[in-house]
Amino acid sequence: MPLVTLAQAEWPEGREPTWLPTPEGDGFEGKYGSVRRFVVTDDKGSARFDIPIYTEASHANIVLYGYHPRGVKIGLINVECPMAGCVDVNDTPRFWRVLRGFVNRGEDVLQTIRRILAEKAGVVDHRGFEKIGEINPNPSYFNSSGPVFAVQVDLNAVCEIAPTCGEKISKVRFFFAHEIRGIISRGEHEGALSSDAVSFMALMQFFCYYPSVMREATQL
Repeated sequence: MPLVTLAQAEWPEGREPTWLPTPEGDGFEGKYGSVRRFVVTDDKGSARFDIPIYTEASHANIVLYGYHPRGVKIGLINVECPMAGCVDVNDTPRFWRVLRGFVNRGEDVLQTIRRILAEKAGVVDHRGFEKIGEINPNPSYFNSSGPVFAVQVDLNAVCEIAPTCGEKISKVRFFFAHEIRGIISRGEHEGALSSDAVSFMALMQFFCYYPSVMREATQL
């Protein structure tokens, strides 16, 4: 199907198309990223095959943490994750994951972090944040590279979660570092860490950046 058909499509009154052709005509782009077509050639320059490259828009990955008398606690959100084979919406499993969110137009990093904290975790204030690295879970065909921020919060000041971002977030919970092991070990069962690799990689960066927390995570 020619790419131009999307631009020629008729859209409901008052609504804008989510994806539009790129100016170069090699794919589509929208608020959340782009899909572009790349052609792979042989040594003589002849086209052999083409592949789609998916690129996410600018976003931030956030590892929430706070200090408890018994050690560091890490905040995760519980989100519905539809899976293949789920027919009944009531059977949709829930998994734990770190906070993620896209950068809105005109926002700086601090504004993005504050908005994500408020929208997805009910956190209206924090005690500081720092960038601890970058992750790109699957660079072979999906570029979702984004920074990872560690955000410290006052565990006594965390509000009740009131998500306003459209995601089906049921709750936010703070786990001791050693409890994270149990969440990961659940594999693909409900209540496990999300299998999208982002959460796992963000948490591993957090543990490596704070070795003392890593030691807590390995304690029985």
